[in-house]
Amino acid sequence: MGETCGHGIYFKEHSVLFLLSVSVRHWRTRKTGPSSVARTLRGYRLKVTICPVEFSHEQNVAWSVELGLGTASPVIHGDRVFATTMRGEHTFAVLAFDAVTGKHLWRKEFDTGPLAEITPPNEHASSTPVTDGEHVYVYFSILGTIALDADDGKLIWRHELPKPFYLLAWGPANSPII
Repeated sequence: MGETCGHGIYFKEHSVLFLLSVSVRHWRTRKTGPSSVARTLRGYRLKVTICPVEFSHEQNVAWSVELGLGTASPVIHGDRVFATTMRGEHTFAVLAFDAVTGKHLWRKEFDTGPLAEITPPNEHASSTPVTDGEHVYVYFSILGTIALDADDGKLIWRHELPKPFYLLAWGPANSPII
């Protein structure tokens, strides 16, 4: 636990870290959990962690948490996972979790007021957040774009945007980018 699946190459001279996500089925040394191999090659340290190749709701799951309504993807930066959800009919929330343990770190909630009807399976919390590690940026249809402190969820700024029009009531699908 606590290891990421992939290759990490640490360059001594430049202090740069490159990560490549890989799944290596034939190097697996145990039936459960990731395995890890460390090697040295010409002054470089190469760490290989073998990812599980089979998943289910119980098998090879480090942790899970019930978020609520939403179709946005969670995002990971360092040791944090950020997600968005609807917490009730008129409350949009941004949440942060410890990436290794799943421990809830913070939650920032926003009152949305009445929301337009949208077509299932879309949900109002459908915009994927983005982070640079210092801030988490989210978009919500009637709230606009919001920047939060990644460490504690405090509001940094909020930029209101015009109320959206949904073609055929499809609902929101905008996600900020950095």
